[in-house]
Amino acid sequence: MQTKVINLMKKSDVDDMLGDILPGLLKGYDDPESSVRKASVFCIVALYMAVGDRLRNCLQHLNGSKQKLLNLYIKRAEAQKSQGKISPTKGTLSPSFSEDAAEI
Repeated sequence: MQTKVINLMKKSDVDDMLGDILPGLLKGYDDPESSVRKASVFCIVALYMAVGDRLRNCLQHLNGSKQKLLNLYIKRAEAQKSQGKISPTKGTLSPSFSEDAAEI
């Protein structure tokens, strides 16, 4: 749900709220439940799509494997957006992107 809200917000509003949103998502990225981790990753990707590289500075403390996984999903989202498979306003991903989330 939070991912959809982020996708509907203006970039400037997301940027202003980044400090309030990100800590909870990073906590969720460490959750023992895979569904929570998956939702957190998708939301972090939505944040990146909204604010860009500014988010990378906030993620530098993550361990290498978590950064690598996020980078993979960010690159996939960027590729899908450029191919028209992701709607910047609706935040919907193609089925292949969502199915790959099982590895989170």
